[in-house]
Amino acid sequence: MSLAWRISEEPFARRHLGTFNDLKLRASYGRNGNQEGINLYDYLQLITIGRGYPYPFGAGGQDQSAFLSEWVSKDRTWETIATTNVGLDATLLSSRLNRDVRLLRQTQQRHAGARHVPACSGQHRRSQTRASSRPGASKHRLHGKGATRGLRYAARISLSDAQNKVVNYGGQDTYVLGYNIIRQGYPLNTYFGYVFDG
Repeated sequence: MSLAWRISEEPFARRHLGTFNDLKLRASYGRNGNQEGINLYDYLQLITIGRGYPYPFGAGGQDQSAFLSEWVSKDRTWETIATTNVGLDATLLSSRLNRDVRLLRQTQQRHAGARHVPACSGQHRRSQTRASSRPGASKHRLHGKGATRGLRYAARISLSDAQNKVVNYGGQDTYVLGYNIIRQGYPLNTYFGYVFDG
């Protein structure tokens, strides 16, 4: 979904914003999904039979064992990415100067692997969609052109910035010294080291 407002076409802009040849405010929002990492039967509780663990039953008898496979995750969904984009386009000084400002923000619900559960449950992990990150970026671009004494010139300046932060990791906070792919409250792919005095 996208919307745009060409402010320069409004009557008040023609009266009070004569410096601008074109002025447009635009915004967009969209969501898409990704099924990567989700198997066909993750919504069913499966039972594993055998696998080399016979169960003694009766006098000298052994039968095949059966146990619950990985726990079913009732709250697991596709990975989703919601993107919000806001921008401002401006042309002024008889179209000699152009400015473009863009602000981007995303909210990502990610499948971040398996969550470990207590050993007394009989299971060792549970897959779920539980990580949420919030990347953001901004971009500023300024472009100027003109001519003097038969000489044409043009110049362009571009500034950009990108950040991200893990805002939810299902309540887990495990990290190691060195490289960590994910930790709640920090950017993705963060490196932790010792702090020394002196």
